[in-house]
Amino acid sequence: MIEFAEAVQAFEKQTCRRCWEDRPVTHFRWKNKAKGKRHDWCRACATADEKTRRTRNRHKRGDRFAQRINDGVRCGTNLKVIVGQMVRSVGGVENFTGIWKDSWEAARKAGKRSLVFRHWKALIEIMKIVDQDRPQPSEMSDEDLEIDMWRMIVERLDREPGLVRWAAERHGFRLVPLEEAHEREEEGGGV
Repeated sequence: MIEFAEAVQAFEKQTCRRCWEDRPVTHFRWKNKAKGKRHDWCRACATADEKTRRTRNRHKRGDRFAQRINDGVRCGTNLKVIVGQMVRSVGGVENFTGIWKDSWEAARKAGKRSLVFRHWKALIEIMKIVDQDRPQPSEMSDEDLEIDMWRMIVERLDREPGLVRWAAERHGFRLVPLEEAHEREEEGGGV
């Protein structure tokens, strides 16, 4: 019986109120399945509209993240779990940080100081969580400290290559392309 009803629906047509195309009713999402009501926009138009809305309101999502983290601090909720859920919900750390950055910049440009403060406060809480997993410098050997320091420096330089240029110029060094440096070494002239 269900198969017959689905076959009948495939022949029924409905006009999308956005693209104005006649499409089978199966191309429209349910509004109220019990009453047999469907939405006015076809799935393709509704999906396109959702993507546009999400992009336009991306900064609002970051605002909600900051509020949720700050609420979690007040209530004593496990922030690791909350942040983990947020990161998974947006598809990874890069997307999470991108949304966070967009949200913070939108609040800063709009002059919403309380919102900017909320973001900073939540960011500090996230940093506390991350630092909990790192060993304390007092518990590390000198060799581990040096390795950790160089790792952080390399990560920072990978993220901000302009920093290398700035540091070299400030200390009177001249940056030379790697190929040119190897040629100078082979010639015996040094770098």
